[in-house]
Amino acid sequence: MAWPQRVYVATKTLGVYYCEAFTAVGDQPVWNTINGGLASTAIISFCLDRHEIVRDSRMFCIADGVLYRRTIGDWVAILTSAEARAMGSFVVGQVLRSVVVDPVTGYVHVLLARDEEVADVGVLTSTDHGATWMAVVAREDDFIYTFGNLDACNGLVVCGFVTHPLTNSFLYSINSGGNWAALHVSDGGSSPTVSARIHPASTGLWYGTIFANSNYYELVRCSTVGSYERLQAGYAMGPYETGGGFWFNESDVNNLATTAEIIDTTFNVTTDAFATVAASGVTSVPEMHEIGDGCQGNNWLHGCSSPSTHAKIGRASCRERVF
Repeated sequence: MAWPQRVYVATKTLGVYYCEAFTAVGDQPVWNTINGGLASTAIISFCLDRHEIVRDSRMFCIADGVLYRRTIGDWVAILTSAEARAMGSFVVGQVLRSVVVDPVTGYVHVLLARDEEVADVGVLTSTDHGATWMAVVAREDDFIYTFGNLDACNGLVVCGFVTHPLTNSFLYSINSGGNWAALHVSDGGSSPTVSARIHPASTGLWYGTIFANSNYYELVRCSTVGSYERLQAGYAMGPYETGGGFWFNESDVNNLATTAEIIDTTFNVTTDAFATVAASGVTSVPEMHEIGDGCQGNNWLHGCSSPSTHAKIGRASCRERVF
């Protein structure tokens, strides 16, 4: 079993935890908090910097609209939502919602958005680990908002958003946020549950979850050439604000797994890029949310929001990074 030895879990109420010696199934890990310097433990986004450094020597998180960075010791606040709005001349009340580090370029990207009313969506990019920022209005349109996450890999940056009248769409940039384009994939939905994840072994492709109807979500595979392919419904990647219900084999573009609906208790696994899919890993844990990336082989970790016979780790671990 190729389980990671050190695991990080971010929660929406109790801050960030880590386990120094995570081992195998059946063992109860010992968790420690690393919340020093945080003014709030309500973490909505978390990631490790995986670019050419020891994987846990730099990390980022967002709590109550403030972006924090941690290297050694306590967390340090490096960007507030008010500062971010001022950089891009945003005036509608957008807040920092998601942070991700491109593992290839090392650029840090943060999503600035509002989840209701008319608001521009902005993405701020830092090429020096958060010391300085470039702000870009990624999308300016009527009745635009986002509950979606942000993801980045090898210069491709993607986030989900919704425009009037409830059109599920994706914003994407192929030059690390310098320029943006929009890909519209469905109309008439009643919920802005749009999430996106980039498979690091692919080129110019990402997977996204869109709202299909009141009974299920639909997985789509999108391309930077402006096309998309609808995959079978029910291959959700919840929760939508982090896009975390998605696991990939980093060396095999065809080997993937997703949560089968946000509140289901099985995983969908494919080894041929969703040409065929099998249900796997049935558990007694309800409301699975995040699948942790960074594990070796065909193993993954997942977070849940409801207590059962298993330990409850907050309401879903927020885009946890494991290795």
